[in-house]
Amino acid sequence: MESSQIPPILTYHLVDPCFYWGITRITPRQFEAQMNYLANAGYKCVTLQEALTSRSPQNRQICITFDDSYESVYEYAFPILERYNFSATVFVITGYIGRTNAWDYLIGNNKRKHMNWDQLRTLHDAKWEIGSHSTSHHALTTLSQTALDNEVKQSKYTLESKLGASIKSFSYPFGHFNQRIICAVKKAGYKFACGMVVSENMKNDSYYPFNLERRPIYFIDTL
Repeated sequence: MESSQIPPILTYHLVDPCFYWGITRITPRQFEAQMNYLANAGYKCVTLQEALTSRSPQNRQICITFDDSYESVYEYAFPILERYNFSATVFVITGYIGRTNAWDYLIGNNKRKHMNWDQLRTLHDAKWEIGSHSTSHHALTTLSQTALDNEVKQSKYTLESKLGASIKSFSYPFGHFNQRIICAVKKAGYKFACGMVVSENMKNDSYYPFNLERRPIYFIDTL
């Protein structure tokens, strides 16, 4: 598929009814309203891999992605998506599976738990796409070449060995990437990767499909 044919890609983080310092959380009620809006507008939610590998792309497709694989996504977003027969892609920080988000800036009561392996397997069995969000959620642009290679290779190996599935997609932590990081992700065997708002110098078609742009959905967004 050409870059011009890629359907819109939305990015979520936390889907949680409890207060959280920051804008990356949305409530289950907000998420339900957004999915209802998409369904009523005739959209079909597909995984990133389905969208990128389809030989006959359809109109009204949209990709729902979740960064960080928070447990709240499994608890609240998963059943909502099931009701609408929507699938999604979740990007996993493999070093924090089943653990709390000690990698994050923990202001106030911002401690949240990530999904465990049983929950990830349930999503995989439900035809969700499982992708990598690195091993430890470091900003990849700050790492040495050795550390960078370890972050992208080890997370892929861990997911594949535990889930028995081929992991093709990667999400850059904090959405930050450059040509060096794209090369490392390609070398590790991924087939596509995405950031958030992509800088103009990285929109070059020669980087496609490792420069996919996504629209982050935050607490402040309206329908």
